[in-house]
Amino acid sequence: MAGSEEEPAQAGRKRLLKNPLVVSAYVVTVAEGLAAINAGMATASPVVYGGLCIIISPFALASDTNKLVAIAGFAAVVGIGAYNLTIASDDDMSDREVFRNNMVAWNIFYVGVASAAISGHFLGENDEDKVALGMAATLEGPMLTMGWRF
Repeated sequence: MAGSEEEPAQAGRKRLLKNPLVVSAYVVTVAEGLAAINAGMATASPVVYGGLCIIISPFALASDTNKLVAIAGFAAVVGIGAYNLTIASDDDMSDREVFRNNMVAWNIFYVGVASAAISGHFLGENDEDKVALGMAATLEGPMLTMGWRF
């Protein structure tokens, strides 16, 4: 009897995981949670966090699936690290501002990687050099740049 009760429950879970809205909500929740954790670590010590971002950034290049996504991830992580190293000397910035700016930076990271993945999907393998992605640390905060060569 216990087996027959579990089978409909498993079928219901499998059906739920096929729903794109449920999967999207799950991905967004996990991504925002990771962004909040990273922003919290940056708030605790921007110098250490920025240095760690720069040290671990080459791991972003280890992606075998899409060269464009790997480069976008690398550029974004280096940009976030550089930003945190530059704000360390700014005593006027509150912890709340550091947290907010890092949340924005990690959301830009997600948008950049997703944009690279989407554009890589529509480009042919020989066309990947037509897209240039980057991230710059400005006084107002991090900035994602994308260039498309026609």
